[in-house]
Amino acid sequence: MNNPSLQFLPSRTREKRTLYLLFTVLWILSIAWIFFFEARQHTHGMELCAFKRLTGIACPSCGITRSVVALIHGNYGDAFFINPLGYLASLLLLLTPGMLIADLITYRSSFYTAYKKLEQLFHKRSVFISFFILILINWIWNICKGI
Repeated sequence: MNNPSLQFLPSRTREKRTLYLLFTVLWILSIAWIFFFEARQHTHGMELCAFKRLTGIACPSCGITRSVVALIHGNYGDAFFINPLGYLASLLLLLTPGMLIADLITYRSSFYTAYKKLEQLFHKRSVFISFFILILINWIWNICKGI
C-alpha cells in the first residue's frame, strides 16, 4: 500500500490500520449481504453462489448466509444442518465490531494481536491440515445434502 498519508507511520502501524480498515469494510459488507439475503430469501430459484452457478456443485461455504439467518431467527438446529460454518461466521460478526470499537476507545491493539496469534497458529502444519480437512468434510457434506 503506497498511501502518502501513511508514509510517516511505522510499518506495523500501517499494517494494523490496513487490517482494521479491511475488517471494518468486510463487516459492513457482510451485514449488508445478510440484510440483502434476508429481504430476498423468499425468492425461489435465485442462486447466489458463483461457484455453484458455474459448476453445479456447492462450494464449502454454500449455506453460510442461510445458516447465519437461521441463527438470527433462533433456529439453531437448522443453522447447524445448513452449514456449521455459520456458527463461526456469526461469532466473527458478533466479536469483530466489539473488538474494533474497544481498540478504538482504549487505544489498544487487542484485535490486531488476536489476528496475529491466529495467523501464527495457522502457520503450524498440523493446525492448517486439520482445518483443511474439516472444510473438506463440510464441503462433502454440502454436496451430499444437495445444497
